[in-house]
Amino acid sequence: MYLKNRITIVATVLCVMFFASCGSNSGTDEVQIKRFEKVLFGTAANDLPKVLKEQELEYAPLISGDLNDPYFMQSIVGFATDPQMVDVYNTVMHRYPDLGWLEKSLAPAMEKARKLFPDLAVKDFYTLILGNFDYNMRVICTDTFLAIDISQYVIDEYKSFNYYNMPMYMVEMLDSTHLLPDCMAAVAMTLLPRNYAPQSLLEYMVDNGKVQYFLAQVLPDVAPEHRIRYTNQQWNWAVENEGNVWGYLLQNQLLYDSDWNRIRGFVNEGPQTPQFTNSAPRLADFVGLQIITSYMENNKVSMPELFANTDAQKILTQSRYKPQRQ
Repeated sequence: MYLKNRITIVATVLCVMFFASCGSNSGTDEVQIKRFEKVLFGTAANDLPKVLKEQELEYAPLISGDLNDPYFMQSIVGFATDPQMVDVYNTVMHRYPDLGWLEKSLAPAMEKARKLFPDLAVKDFYTLILGNFDYNMRVICTDTFLAIDISQYVIDEYKSFNYYNMPMYMVEMLDSTHLLPDCMAAVAMTLLPRNYAPQSLLEYMVDNGKVQYFLAQVLPDVAPEHRIRYTNQQWNWAVENEGNVWGYLLQNQLLYDSDWNRIRGFVNEGPQTPQFTNSAPRLADFVGLQIITSYMENNKVSMPELFANTDAQKILTQSRYKPQRQ
């Protein structure tokens, strides 16, 4: 469906996001979001090559190709002038003409994060439009920068394009309410030790619980249901059924199961957790949060020590987590 030039630039941006590094400003708690979409779509096509070269250092993490390569530059210009992408950009600018409110919210959250993790690198923050509308790529964070695909946070306005084939339960989570938690969750994910081996459900719970516990520390004024991306009804269901969910996991011997077909319903995004009617989704996040909260209440460990601990069974045992079934 996408034009060849669009695919080229999207692939380029995604590649550099995962592997590039860049310098960052230090010594300040302020956050400035650099809006790459304004450069691409707010510049006349004839002027874009010149402007990009002038601002190449400013947006280095988002540009991996050679701006002196005519084909590469043609790909960028083609993406920036594609009518569908221009429409997306106009929608973004209508909804988010200014992101000062997000900068002001990110600054204290990042300050708290740096106090918890002194070695956390100060991030450079960007917004951009990728054009492929991948829910899992809405916020990307590396060791040095964070980038938001801001176009995904206006997707509820793309009705004429059927929300770009996103189901409604995802569309409902993609608004300004979840921007701040999504950003800080992406930061937290970079602090987890990388594990490429298949994980058990308990390991998913512990890792996701660490992220949610981190959010509770750095975003204390954000409602817990918003931090975990639940509706009020979903949050209340999870709280009321915590013991029943835990009992189900034990009874069906799912904690130590790494068979993705059996555990994915507890981990993946969805309208609910399939094993329970009218339930909250991603119950691995919720139960994981309860385990980690209990662990931190019963053990004197720092946040870096918590995140570095990869022994999920030991964490569960030392958490003394035993919710009662209703």
